[in-house]
Amino acid sequence: MDEKRSSLWNHSNKAEYTAQHNSQTTKLLAESKGEHTALKLETVLSTLSSEQSNFMEYLLLSQKNTVVARYDTADDLLPGLVEKGLLQLPTGVGTVSLLKLTTTFRVPIAVWKALNKRIGSESFKAPLEHSNWLLELEHQFKKRIDVLVESAEIAPKDK
Repeated sequence: MDEKRSSLWNHSNKAEYTAQHNSQTTKLLAESKGEHTALKLETVLSTLSSEQSNFMEYLLLSQKNTVVARYDTADDLLPGLVEKGLLQLPTGVGTVSLLKLTTTFRVPIAVWKALNKRIGSESFKAPLEHSNWLLELEHQFKKRIDVLVESAEIAPKDK
């Protein structure tokens, strides 16, 4: 009983713990910004159906990166884009809420920036007459979404 207990927590353990914690925090932050998807954007875009591709183009042309819609498992458009990392659901939204309520789907900021860099490139499929194409896309998707929103992250600073 008179023996002094040795501490399991020492400077080495603390340094290792701190390094692991910082690494995980950095990884989670990068994931929340969509950096992992932005790095492989061309590969991800090549796997999209024409409908999914049109929807992403619709978001780009309208300059809105957030969609308010019902999470419908029978309609693969939005859940499919979430699965591919092009859209994200808000954190903390459970499946019970998803099946009953309207929610937001947001393009991660790193993915949004990478997509916007493509607008001037040849791989961007929008015709020269963007407004007609935008109206056509709006008509195609209007019954499946409630509203498109420009998030504060992408809004011009002078608004």
